Amino acid sequence: MNRGNILKSFLTILLYYMAFTLLQDVFIILKLNKIIGKSWLMIIVALLSLGCLLFVMRGKLKGQGKDFKNNTKKHLKTCFKCWIMWTVIMVLVNLFIDAFVLNELPPNEEMNRSLLEEMPLFSIVYTCILAPITEELLYRLNFRPLFKRKWSFILGTGIFFGAMHVVVGELNWMMAVHLIPYSILGIMFAQAYYETDNIYSSMLVHMANNTLAVVAILFGI
Repeated sequence: MNRGNILKSFLTILLYYMAFTLLQDVFIILKLNKIIGKSWLMIIVALLSLGCLLFVMRGKLKGQGKDFKNNTKKHLKTCFKCWIMWTVIMVLVNLFIDAFVLNELPPNEEMNRSLLEEMPLFSIVYTCILAPITEELLYRLNFRPLFKRKWSFILGTGIFFGAMHVVVGELNWMMAVHLIPYSILGIMFAQAYYETDNIYSSMLVHMANNTLAVVAILFGI
């Protein structure tokens, strides 16, 4: 791996989250949340942060939209295969974890459920649309140049994705358990991207997965 590319990739992630936090703080200081409401404030912050990210990564995105349009059926078929295979694996892993290891929700899911109750509009828009786009840009497209081999990319970015969703506060054994299903999700998205060589494929799978998760929560499934 090229050290320059590694530094650039992690710097891109850092700058995105710094921009998100800074925009949020500035708008709250300006009391914009009292004018338009907290949900709309957060949607605007997320959109502006994503816009900055799209601008920075515009070179890497060039041509992928056209490729997805020209090969829609082929890419969708590949996406569906990845989704079915890894969803079955994740369900089996979750059943095993719930039955024999740990019967509690990971902190990230608890936070998402709380957010859905507190700010349903922002939660649904962000979880189903904005987060999948942002995370695929940050964790997949951003890291693609760092890996030459298929499974090093799929496993590497998948586990990193999982870690970013479960590592909060002090490390403990529960994080290692929760890391497994989240990493499987990351692996699913990474394989969809790698096998189609199109970031819009992994975005689509990510959106579908998150939307189903939100629907399951709303209907108490």
